[in-house]
Amino acid sequence: MLATGVAFAGNLPESPTAPTVGSRAPDFTLPDTDGKAQTLSALLGSADRKGAAGILLIFYRGYW
Repeated sequence: MLATGVAFAGNLPESPTAPTVGSRAPDFTLPDTDGKAQTLSALLGSADRKGAAGILLIFYRGYW
């Protein structure tokens, strides 16, 4: 099943506005699982205070 998804992902058209590996993500706010607003900049500040190196963002792109 995973191989099918990877093969399909390779067939998606190029997107000039898609983020690239290593680029800085724009600040955004989304609800968490409890419905509370979470902002990327606040999470990054929290990670810095706890000694973390950063936050991993995963972007799923598709046609659903």
